[in-house]
Amino acid sequence: MKMNKKDKKKEGEEIILKIARRLDKETLESLSEKIKKVFGGEEIKVEIDESIIGGFWAKSKNYLIDCTVKGALNKIKNKVYGNL
Repeated sequence: MKMNKKDKKKEGEEIILKIARRLDKETLESLSEKIKKVFGGEEIKVEIDESIIGGFWAKSKNYLIDCTVKGALNKIKNKVYGNL
């Protein structure tokens, strides 16, 4: 997903980052820095949500990036069965 600079978040707005399990400090810092670059934000609130199975989910006021196993499985289900 690529955004123009004008589309990026305003500095200081909060980004919520959901992960399936606790990550080591180095991995979490690396992921957080990449999310900050994409969204243009400064603050990240990290939440653990085991229901996403794996991957991560990042959301700001205007954008959502869903790179979760649960999201991928739902996309497959919707393609096969429709929106049941």
